[in-house]
Formats: sequence, C-alpha cells, structure tokens
Amino acid sequence: MKHFKNHFFICSVIILFSAATVFSQGYLKTSGTSIVDENGSNVLLRGIGLGGWLVPEGYMLQTSSFA
Repeated sequence: MKHFKNHFFICSVIILFSAATVFSQGYLKTSGTSIVDENGSNVLLRGIGLGGWLVPEGYMLQTSSFA
C-alpha cells in the first residue's frame, strides 16, 4: 500500500506540473458575423456535434404504429 501511495503521489505531481505549463492563447471575440482573436484574425472553430446522440429514433423502436 505504501508503494501505491508513493506512485500515486509522484504521478499527481507530474500531472500537476504538466498542467501548469499550459499557456493562454488569448480571448476570442466577435466582429460582425466573424469570430476573431486578439489580433483581429479570423478564427475557424472545428469540432463535432453529439446533440441528440442518446435520443432514440422511431425506426429504432419500431413505433410507426402509434407514433
């Protein structure tokens, strides 16, 4: 158990210091219909949408007879 606590402490310290080295890249704001950084350069936000991924569709539950 003491061995586990030592490893846990060392890993925690490493994670703490690695997270502290992340630097801020500035704020984003809007300019009309564009999203820009602090220098006024356009920023393209990329990502994926998972909206409704747990909402079952009618064809999954075969509810066409009553829905």
